[in-house]
Amino acid sequence: MKTTLQQIIEFQCPKWDDLPETPLFNSQVVEYINHILYPIMNGEKAMSSTMIQNYSKWGIIPKIAGRKYGKQQIAILIIIAIYKQVLPIDQVKKGIELQLKRMTIEEGYDIFAISMEQAIQQIIISTKKKTLYPIEAFTIQEKTEGIQAVSNAFVMKLLATMIIEAGGYNQIGEKDE
Repeated sequence: MKTTLQQIIEFQCPKWDDLPETPLFNSQVVEYINHILYPIMNGEKAMSSTMIQNYSKWGIIPKIAGRKYGKQQIAILIIIAIYKQVLPIDQVKKGIELQLKRMTIEEGYDIFAISMEQAIQQIIISTKKKTLYPIEAFTIQEKTEGIQAVSNAFVMKLLATMIIEAGGYNQIGEKDE
């Protein structure tokens, strides 16, 4: 089932402090990520158990203790779920590694969550104005330029999909109302 324009606009990416405190099993992580990202995944599953196992095997997520995934792994898996929509997985890995050289996972993840929300507000909210091309220029800041660029790219891809599925820019959200 496709999400509505309103669900996308109301999407809130969990911040670091909102992520589960208790470590989760693989299936719980899949359920959690698919649930929180549902509004912006356009009917696609964001994560599967096999994907998590592969990302672990490829060294994209930190090693887990035992069989449960903690905040670090969950945060990186959420980032991967979004970023793999616009970048090849090897580039996603390099981007995560680059950002972790610049800041802690906690800081980087919160910047990612805020960047996603800002991109949605700036790009998707404009569709409610029903004017042609009201999307304003992006402000990209040093130190977080990669995060912001990929967040904006993801939301632009989402907008392009919405335009095609709605039958045009001015029809976005028409069926929702």
